[in-house]
This record gives sequence, structure tokens and C-alpha cells, in this order.
Amino acid sequence: MARAGDQVRHTGPGPAPDGMRVPPSAEAWRHIPSWEFHRANVDPGRAGRW
Repeated sequence: MARAGDQVRHTGPGPAPDGMRVPPSAEAWRHIPSWEFHRANVDPGRAGRW
């Protein structure tokens, strides 16, 4: 687990389900256009730019 989108590999039992992914960095979030959030059904107040 090193970068956004990498799959988490378990080395032992843990609280996370298999297939979890690492969330994007703050820098990566800033480059996602607001319309992508709208397509994912994120309400406009949360998807808007400041």
C-alpha cells in the first residue's frame, strides 16, 4: 500500500475487508473535476469548488 488506488494486501487478519483501496492524496482530490463528483451522485454542496 503506497499510492492512491493501490489495493491493500493483508499480511494477517485485520478489520478491513479484502479489496480495500487507498484513498487519493489531497493533491489528487484537487485535480478531480466537480462534474465527476456529480456523476458519482455527490451532492453539489460537497462537490463544489472553493
